[in-house]
Amino acid sequence: MMNKKMSLLLSPVFLTSILIGCQSQEDTQKENDPSKVAKQTEASPSSEDGAENMKIEDSIATISISKDGEVIRFNDDASIETLRAVIESAMKEDGIVNMSNPTHYVDVVYANEDKQRFHFWYGEAGERSAMMSADDTHSIYTVSAALTEKIIILTQ
Repeated sequence: MMNKKMSLLLSPVFLTSILIGCQSQEDTQKENDPSKVAKQTEASPSSEDGAENMKIEDSIATISISKDGEVIRFNDDASIETLRAVIESAMKEDGIVNMSNPTHYVDVVYANEDKQRFHFWYGEAGERSAMMSADDTHSIYTVSAALTEKIIILTQ
């Protein structure tokens, strides 16, 4: 008699846990569906987890990249557009920032003579790079390996 009462009391608990487990698995499968993730990525430039792109103004006059006292200035449209693409495509990363000294400094000078400075850590060919705005040293942004290669080619 005691066994019947125990099994009657425990069977709803087991049944509930099985149903909850199945429901959670279905939700996880829906969230990880690659076709849905691709559609979400196409729909908006920032990811669903709140990632942001670096922002710069439109009216760039020159961009300078310096390393160890050596400065390269870019004022032609093609170079400026390439560097703009690199900066604007950089995606914000979550977490605490604790970086070594930057390998390069990038200064953007606008037509109205305002300036914006970025710290860059160049990756090797095939690696991602990292950057941060000098005005916000608590946030780090990453640049794709493909755009890292464009920076390397441009600065050689």
